[in-house]
Amino acid sequence: GNLLQIMLNLYDKNWILEGYTNKTHEKRFCQKGKKFLQEFLNTEFDPKNLPELLEQPFSVPLNLDSKPLKIGGKIDRVDKTKNGIEIIDYKTGAKLPSDKELADDLQLTVYALAGTEVKEEPFARKPEDLTLSLYFFEGGKKLTTTRTQEQLNAAKQEILKVSQEIATSDFTCSGSILCQNCEYKMFCGGYKP
Repeated sequence: GNLLQIMLNLYDKNWILEGYTNKTHEKRFCQKGKKFLQEFLNTEFDPKNLPELLEQPFSVPLNLDSKPLKIGGKIDRVDKTKNGIEIIDYKTGAKLPSDKELADDLQLTVYALAGTEVKEEPFARKPEDLTLSLYFFEGGKKLTTTRTQEQLNAAKQEILKVSQEIATSDFTCSGSILCQNCEYKMFCGGYKP
């Protein structure tokens, strides 16, 4: 069969029914997902440029002021580029960030830290050899940004500051599904998707 058919069959086979308010809600999301896949296949899929990594867990040690601190997460996709790598995060939400929000996005900055600090291939790159992208399925739009070494250094200090604030507050991670959207989830490892 053709590629689209194979993909849609796999999609149907792996579709999870839980988490929807009712049958109509579930059906609407199922159809939306199929539409996203079809558009992705038509516009983004390139058999000559297959991902290096998918759903890649990472952990970055940040040893600042002799405080051992690790931050981690999971990267949706890593591609090889002419001069380095592109780290891609897939988004199902419809709201596109502004240029400033993209430039300040902490999640992408942490991915850039992974791209420069993780020692294994295809990581261990210089910041200028990293491309950071958000791909929005809604509308099939890809937004791309970069980070400088100065930005990465500043982010390390910021992360250290936040972790110290968490350590001295009564912040506790509940480990619940709500942690999915918690801006501090990368510090506590409480939520495992």
